[in-house]
Amino acid sequence: MADINSAENKIQIKKGNFENKSEETKFVKSQIISSDKYKNRADLLNVLLEDDKEYTLSEIDKKLEDFLGREVK
Repeated sequence: MADINSAENKIQIKKGNFENKSEETKFVKSQIISSDKYKNRADLLNVLLEDDKEYTLSEIDKKLEDFLGREVK
């Protein structure tokens, strides 16, 4: 039984390591602006995003949400 427990522990450790390695894909500004998903916000994203930086989809959505949700002065 000790062998089974150690094998199960190894499997759990491997699963844990695999889950930690998953990352969101990052995109450059030109890819984002030309995408179908963001084509309606291309002008805004052209201003909000930096040319030499990469962004995840969640980062892009957050930038849009922050900008569009701010109060008008």
